[in-house]
This record gives sequence, C-alpha cells and structure tokens, in this order.
Amino acid sequence: MAKGKSLTLLSSNFPSGPLVLDASVLFNVLGSGVAEDMLRAIGVACLVEERTAAEVCRMPGERVESAPLSPLFDAGYLQLHRMSTEAYETYLSLVSGLPTETLDDGESAAIALATEGLGAVVLDDKKARRILSSRFAGAASATSLSFMVEAARRAGWSEQNLRGAITRARTVSRMAVLHHERAIYEQLFAQSMPT
Repeated sequence: MAKGKSLTLLSSNFPSGPLVLDASVLFNVLGSGVAEDMLRAIGVACLVEERTAAEVCRMPGERVESAPLSPLFDAGYLQLHRMSTEAYETYLSLVSGLPTETLDDGESAAIALATEGLGAVVLDDKKARRILSSRFAGAASATSLSFMVEAARRAGWSEQNLRGAITRARTVSRMAVLHHERAIYEQLFAQSMPT
C-alpha cells in the first residue's frame, strides 16, 4: 500500500491492545480489497470467536461459499478463539430473551469474548452497540470505519488509498458509517473533492 500525505482526520478514539472482531467487520475488511495490508497495519492481535468465524463463509459480493478467512488465520493476521465457560454464559444471555434485547450468534460471541477481557470489540450493528454500552458499561469498542482509519494511520497510507479501501468496503460489503463517525467520514471524503 502506497504511503503519501499524512492523514489529518479527526480523532477516531481507537482503543489500544488486542481486538475482537465481529462478522460484519470481517466482511468489511475483506470487502476493502486490502485485508492483509489492513490487518498487518493494525499491528495487534485480532481475535475471532469460532461462532463469529462460522458466519463468514463467503467473500463479500460472491455467492459461492468459500473459506475467505483461512488465509488470514494461516498467516497469523487473525486468531481463532473459543470462548471460556464464563464467556459462554454471557453469550447465552445475549442470544436469549426478547428480540429487542438479543443479538445474533456472531455479535453475541464477539461481545462475550471481549467482555472476558481479551480485547476491545469491533462491531458496527446499532443494536449490538446499544446493548454493549448498556449491559457492559465501560467496555472498549470500535467500528469498521475507525479500524480502517487507524490501520491507515499506523501504516502511513495515503488518504487516497484509505478512501479507496472504504469505498470498496461500502460498495462490496455495504459497510455502514455510524452516526457518531459521520464527521470523520465526511472530512475524509471532503478532502478528495476539488475546491
């Protein structure tokens, strides 16, 4: 990935230390077209719980099932993890109950692993983020966009390369930009417009 003009974006408040990735984030990273570069650049352990990994059974934008995470696990960019018995109890509490207060398997597994103290959880789903903040106050979290911005900062990517990765993820994986990060997104893409 080419280096260029340094990024001058607003702070993304990215957490330090290991990360636990949700399936939506994995799809966005894959959809960016630069998954290995991004994971190498982030430079910390990126954990994926087994249930979360099972949800990623094809490349974004493709209909044929494959094993898109296998090369990333084999290269050590991702680490497959199985939750502990204690984390499993948290997981069960997240998948059981009223529909307004439950999450799917992958999000629940990612949150359970993160609340076990293994790292900050990276997820985009609005309901999952609401449940995380209400039930696990103080839990560190990030989003696909902040993950990409931080990877670009750490690797010294050009703004153009970062915009390209985000655009591909939004097109191929339909990556969402959360409301609280609109300013970062708009600042990044406003810089690419002629004045």
